[in-house]
Amino acid sequence: MLSTGNEGCNCINQTSVLASLQNRDCTTATGRPGVYLTHDEKRLTLGGSCVAYDYGSSACLQHDLLHDPKCQGDLSTAVIPPYCFQTWCYVDAKSCKKNSAEDIYKSHYFSPEYDVFYSYSTCNTTDYFWKQQLESLATNVSVVGGISITATVPINDDDETLNKQWPDGTILTPSETEDNYFDDTIPFGGIYIDYMNSIVKLSKGDIRNVTYTHTSRGSLNRYKGSRFTAAVRDVQNGLVDMA
Repeated sequence: MLSTGNEGCNCINQTSVLASLQNRDCTTATGRPGVYLTHDEKRLTLGGSCVAYDYGSSACLQHDLLHDPKCQGDLSTAVIPPYCFQTWCYVDAKSCKKNSAEDIYKSHYFSPEYDVFYSYSTCNTTDYFWKQQLESLATNVSVVGGISITATVPINDDDETLNKQWPDGTILTPSETEDNYFDDTIPFGGIYIDYMNSIVKLSKGDIRNVTYTHTSRGSLNRYKGSRFTAAVRDVQNGLVDMA
C-alpha cells in the first residue's frame, strides 16, 4: 500500500494547481500534458523540466524519478542525481505546522500564484539531496512576496514583548499559552506586535497587512533550545516571510 504521509501531515492532491498554471504548458516525454518547472518565468524559453500534472500529489512516491527528465536515463550508464530516489509529496502547510513535527518547505516553482508546500520527512526520507540540488541551481533570482506579510511569533510564556492575548487584552498565563500557542484564532500581542502594526499604518498601504502565526512543530522540534532559532528556520523554509 502506498504511503500518504505521516499522521498530521498527509499528502494532498495539487493536480488542479499544476493544471491551472498559465503560459507553462508542455508535453512530457511520454506524451502527457504537463507544465514546466522553473524558478524564473523569464527563463521559460530555456525549457526546464516538463512534468505531468500529478507530479508531487497524493502519495509518497519518487516523483522526480517518475516525472523529472533530469532523473531519466539508463541506470547502468547514466549518473542519476541522488535526490531522484527520495520519496516526497505536497502537503497542507497549516495542518503540518500545527499537527505534526514534520519538516515542510515552500515550493518556489509556483510562487507567487500559489502557495504550494512539500515534505520529505512525512514520507520518512531526507531532503538533504534536494537541498544540494537547489544550491547547485542557485541564481540571483528575485522572488517578491508582495505587500501582505506572514510572520511567525516565537513567544515565551507571559512575556510583555511577545505573547498571546484574550479578546479583552489579558495576556495568557504560561499554562494557557502552552495549551493555545498553535491556535491562530487567539491573537498574538506584545510590544513587538504593536511596533509592527505601527509600521503597517505608517506605510500607508505599502504593507497591506501582517498576519501572525505560530512556529511550526517541525522547527520547534529541531531547535528545542531556542524558539527564536526555530522561528527563523520557518523563514528559511519558506513557510513565512519573517520572524
